[in-house]
Amino acid sequence: MRKHFTIGFFLALLLPGPAFATPYEDGIKAYDNGNYTSAMKLLQPLAKLGDAASAYKIGVMYDKGKGVMQDFKKAKKWYLLAADQGFAKAQNNLGYLYQHGEGVQQDYTKAMKWYKLAAAQNDAAAQSNIGLMYYWGNGVSQDFKKAVKWYQFGIKQGNARAQTNLGICYQNGQGVQKDYSKAVELYRLSAKQGFAIGQFNLAVMYNEGWGVEQNYDSALKWYQLAAEQGNAKAGFNIALMYENGNGVPKDYIQALKWFRSSVNKTNSKAPVWNIDPANITSEQISSVHSAAYKCIVSKFTDCP
Repeated sequence: MRKHFTIGFFLALLLPGPAFATPYEDGIKAYDNGNYTSAMKLLQPLAKLGDAASAYKIGVMYDKGKGVMQDFKKAKKWYLLAADQGFAKAQNNLGYLYQHGEGVQQDYTKAMKWYKLAAAQNDAAAQSNIGLMYYWGNGVSQDFKKAVKWYQFGIKQGNARAQTNLGICYQNGQGVQKDYSKAVELYRLSAKQGFAIGQFNLAVMYNEGWGVEQNYDSALKWYQLAAEQGNAKAGFNIALMYENGNGVPKDYIQALKWFRSSVNKTNSKAPVWNIDPANITSEQISSVHSAAYKCIVSKFTDCP
């Protein structure tokens, strides 16, 4: 009996007790809930002790300006801490900083180095970014076929950006045979994941009837979804539909609204934007159209 009691007591010690969240888990929960100040307080001590996941998340906060002033140099510091430990997402994001010269001197060689380290760990975002390096010829000879190869690696994991980028290759016949239907298929996969550029590109295909039967209703649907995420070109194209009456009744008031919102000029006092909707003329909407187009094409550096 005594032996039986001893075994029973030992087994009881192995039964699970109440689970407590770790500081990291609490930090991530705070981050996900938008409580970035608490997230920083919880994660920074862990990061300073060398925790790669915490360092990566702090890097993201500085990179995106979440709860702190956006600071690419500080983002680089924390990404590097995590990247040196082999944290793939940090390696990818560090590569992006080097590719675009954000917080560091632009260096395509270093960008490719970090992307490849992340891609070797099957990081889909890094695989897609390597594809973009080859697509644009950033630090390497432009090679559409190599771009396609890397996009395909990302697509195997369902990466929405890779799906969109390969769709562009099929639409333009770059590294693959031109195939609008295949482009539509890839854009749709991306769009259904909520990727704004994929949604915009799918809308264009419906708008123009490329690789799919022309359908203004579907075009408007996908433009609106992309515009809701801040895609300026999508908002501009919705305005065009109302200006020209493509698939919707011609409506200069709606056109004005969308031209304004596409370039964040809803409350602008500049004369070109400050028009009385009730008395808007075709000449005025044409001027707004031109101003919005100029603004978007200049990447918002030439906006009245």
